[in-house]
Amino acid sequence: MKAVLYVRVSTKEQAKKHSIEAQIKELREYCEKNNLEIFKIYTDNKGGDLFEEREGLMQLLDDKDNYDVLLFTEYDRLSRDPDIKGFVKFELKKAGIKIISINEKEQKSEYDELMEGVINLFARFETKRRLRRLKRGFQIAIDKGVRCHRPPLSEKNPSLHTEVTGLKKAGLSYGSIAKITGLSKAGVYYIINQEGEKSKIIIDKPSFVR
Repeated sequence: MKAVLYVRVSTKEQAKKHSIEAQIKELREYCEKNNLEIFKIYTDNKGGDLFEEREGLMQLLDDKDNYDVLLFTEYDRLSRDPDIKGFVKFELKKAGIKIISINEKEQKSEYDELMEGVINLFARFETKRRLRRLKRGFQIAIDKGVRCHRPPLSEKNPSLHTEVTGLKKAGLSYGSIAKITGLSKAGVYYIINQEGEKSKIIIDKPSFVR
């Protein structure tokens, strides 16, 4: 898995144990122990929590398609501002990225729990909206005669398709047909019960989408 490291200090902290070098050393050791590949290190040298001044954090979000895990030493390195922290967590959760503070567990306040609920709500909403768009796109393509699935076996290998359907008509079980044809039982089931209806399955699969 690819990990990115995020380190941040204020000028007053440079001479203390929270220096950039000290944080990077800790995070590198964690990656070595946990077999994580370091993709990139992002750094901010300002102590404030104005998001527009956090160039490293903004770049980290821009690059979120390139890594799997975000690491920092403590949660206040990410941000002391709960709004910024909530926004960053929301963006990274959408991208499927895991967030790890290597030295502490996150202490959740009532506000943090509320924000987490909002994040989960918006994530579910975006998933449903994406599936609705996908459903509409498939339907438009199919209405135009575009094939949205692989060619059925009846076209790709008509002799095998005929053999499978013939054996089923003769009363053989899926397991017996699989042994005779060399297909898996799931493959036999698909050919007999679903092939030819693939486009319909794609369109109707997200049953929870209205």
